Amino acid sequence: MNDKIDWLGRFAASHSFHVFFSSRQDSIHQHFNHGAKFSCIPITGTQPTSIPITGTKFSCIPITETQSTSIPITGTQSTSIPITGTKFSCIPITGTQSTSIPITGTKFSCIPITETQSTSIPITGTQSTSIPITGTKFSCIPITETQSTSIPITGTKFSCIPITETQSTSISITGTKFSCIPITETQSTSISITGTQFSGIPMTFQSLGLNPPAFQSLGLNSPAFR
Repeated sequence: MNDKIDWLGRFAASHSFHVFFSSRQDSIHQHFNHGAKFSCIPITGTQPTSIPITGTKFSCIPITETQSTSIPITGTQSTSIPITGTKFSCIPITGTQSTSIPITGTKFSCIPITETQSTSIPITGTQSTSIPITGTKFSCIPITETQSTSIPITGTKFSCIPITETQSTSISITGTKFSCIPITETQSTSISITGTQFSGIPMTFQSLGLNPPAFQSLGLNSPAFR
């Protein structure tokens, strides 16, 4: 058995990647320190402590993880970085000129995302405590969240930011030249929006306790607000 493992190790080393077997943890740790023009790097692991990925011109990096404590991803000109997992404690993602970074998961405690010139970053999660998003020239950032305590969004020249929230305590949005920010909210305690040159902000509110006197300064005395 050891001879087979040694042979596999030599084979892996000759192909510029490393696979480490741990009989104690019964896990596989895959480390990609640097890379260029990867066409596809599927990674599947259970209970790994860290899978750092750094590369340029990734066309496909599917990652499936369970009970992972940290999966930092850094890339440039990535077309797709789908991430699916359960009980992630932290998934920091940094990318430039990425066309798509879909993230799906449950019980995320921390998903910081920083993007520049990204065309699409769909995020779907449940029971997330924080999903901060900071970027420039996003063309579309659809966000769907349930029982999220905070989704701060900061950016410039967003063309479309659809947000759907349930039982959220805070959704703060700050930006310039938003062209479309549809927001649907249920049982939200706070929605603060600051921006310049908004062209359309359709909103739907339920269970917010909106009293007519609160809108007197705006001249909103319609029975619809009673």
